[in-house]
Amino acid sequence: AALAAMLRRAGPRTLGVDVTALALHDLGTGIQRVTRNVLRLLLVNGVQGWRVEPVRLNYGRYWAARGFAAQWLGLDSLALSGLPEDAPIEPHSGDVWFGLDLVTDGVHQHEPVLREWREQGIRLGYMVHDLLPLQQPQWFPAQAVEHFAGWWGTVCRTADVLVCNSQATAQVAREYAQGPLSGVREGPWPVVMAFGLGADLDHGDPQPHGGSQAQGAAHDRLPTDGVLMVGTIEPRKNQARILRAMVEAQATGARFTGVFAGNAGWLNGAFREEF
Repeated sequence: AALAAMLRRAGPRTLGVDVTALALHDLGTGIQRVTRNVLRLLLVNGVQGWRVEPVRLNYGRYWAARGFAAQWLGLDSLALSGLPEDAPIEPHSGDVWFGLDLVTDGVHQHEPVLREWREQGIRLGYMVHDLLPLQQPQWFPAQAVEHFAGWWGTVCRTADVLVCNSQATAQVAREYAQGPLSGVREGPWPVVMAFGLGADLDHGDPQPHGGSQAQGAAHDRLPTDGVLMVGTIEPRKNQARILRAMVEAQATGARFTGVFAGNAGWLNGAFREEF
């Protein structure tokens, strides 16, 4: 089995893109939006000399996520009829495994497998959106911080490259890469790089959800003189501070409308009780 994994297969190398969290449940938040847009470009445009394969964790192994990708791309029944079924897959020497989606505990639990892959010549990369659970743990549930810390340790010990969403995130990643959570690593530490995020939000999902009429009606109801704040309701977004400031301003005679748009996040009990 080890020899088979180390031998190069015929044909193009595989770029495995981890989309586990997106395939299980798209929360519609910032990380998933980035994952969808990057995945769409990889699948639609391709990568010359590589076979792009969306993958997901399932029953302790990585499986091809072709069913998810086909449905997400809106392929018709004729195209689906010739699509191989999802099945466990194993990378080969020369392949690249890219953790595009944030899968904290799942990646941490599979560290022994990832270590073996590196020894077999598979290169590992991970997308780093931010390190806020390590920088500001009070903003997150304790279990989420624990899982993120485990993920970060695994990433630092196994990655060849860390791809960050900004130079600011890259700087923080370099500072934390050899910190107390990183543990012991054999060989050089991962290369940290950054790329700029795009803003082509019209193509955030290759399969439009429709509802343009409903969206237009909602737009018509928005105030023309007011405050619009979009984001998950959670402590780090500071909605409570903004709302208090609005209440104080209205107490002095200011007249405007405030609209808060976002799903209910974590640790927002105090916000709900106060407002």
